[in-house]
Amino acid sequence: FYLARHGETEWNRIKRLQGRLDSPLTEQGIQQANDLAASMTNYSVDAVITSPLLRARRTAEICQQQLNVPFLLMIFCRNVILVTGNNNCLMT
Repeated sequence: FYLARHGETEWNRIKRLQGRLDSPLTEQGIQQANDLAASMTNYSVDAVITSPLLRARRTAEICQQQLNVPFLLMIFCRNVILVTGNNNCLMT
């Protein structure tokens, strides 16, 4: 299987941690998702599996549409509430 991160979001751009909150993809993030999909056309991809978070779903949808494969949501549990919304530099 192949693992990819979502495209750049507005909060990524300003170095803010997102946790479970969502921030939309930037134009660069949309381009990154398109580039990812284009690079995956040379591989055998059976499905795109993503978390339900909007930033991940949007990235996966772009890939799924270009690769013409099934799209599956993976429900998961993460506990990152304490850092959500903080600046990345607080974590170093």
